[in-house]
Amino acid sequence: MLSVIRSGRLAVVKLHQGKANALNTPFLQNIAQTFNSLSLDNECSSIVLTSASPSIFCAGIDLPYLSRCNADEVRALLDSLDSALVSMMECSKPIVASINGHALAGGCVLAAACDHRLMTDNPSARIGVTELAVGVPFPYLPLHAITTLVAPHAFTKLIYFAEGINPSTAASLGLIDECVPAAQLMERAEERARTLGNIPSETFAITKKCLRNPLLHHHRTQWSNFSPKPEEIAEVWISEPTRDAVMSFVSKKVGGGSSKL
Repeated sequence: MLSVIRSGRLAVVKLHQGKANALNTPFLQNIAQTFNSLSLDNECSSIVLTSASPSIFCAGIDLPYLSRCNADEVRALLDSLDSALVSMMECSKPIVASINGHALAGGCVLAAACDHRLMTDNPSARIGVTELAVGVPFPYLPLHAITTLVAPHAFTKLIYFAEGINPSTAASLGLIDECVPAAQLMERAEERARTLGNIPSETFAITKKCLRNPLLHHHRTQWSNFSPKPEEIAEVWISEPTRDAVMSFVSKKVGGGSSKL
């Protein structure tokens, strides 16, 4: 599901889960384990996250998988998504996303958990948060991972209208940092990762903690006191109307496009 390729002190992590890198519980657990391990690896100074697929970085949660989950399995899926994001945000090493194709919904959130985001300049590639188009609400941590990147007026539009946007628009909004020609994308991502990796490790790690810890602190201590509570959001994910909406979305997409979220 994941491969880690070493090039000196740089680790290139490649997603390869089917054609679209669909996120299910085992895959998300694998992502968390990989980044937790790299965070403690003294032979690694920086990381590039990319996809083995030529045109899809990650198309999000595997909806057919979601539609087969019972209530406990849905809760485990959401917990695994949070754990994967936390592992990336807490990773002591700089993570550069090399987004070589579509990054939608959960795929966009994975990119947001990285420290720097480069995307192909291919105008047909799309990035965005499409959860509401399927009929599922955002959990808190994925939602607020995006808010740290995009201005509030643009963020609400991205969320409510659930549209994928092209790379140049994403760069103008701050959702990604750079648009790069496809042929140069990995070279540029590795260059940026090595640049960050040359910062003294303790200096980078403590700076990253200062940037990420307010969000992670809220995740651990505050959101359980908010309304809706995280468990209420999970209840909507497993409700009959949501299941019906997911199944309807899947049935429309089968044979004609991605059935991922």
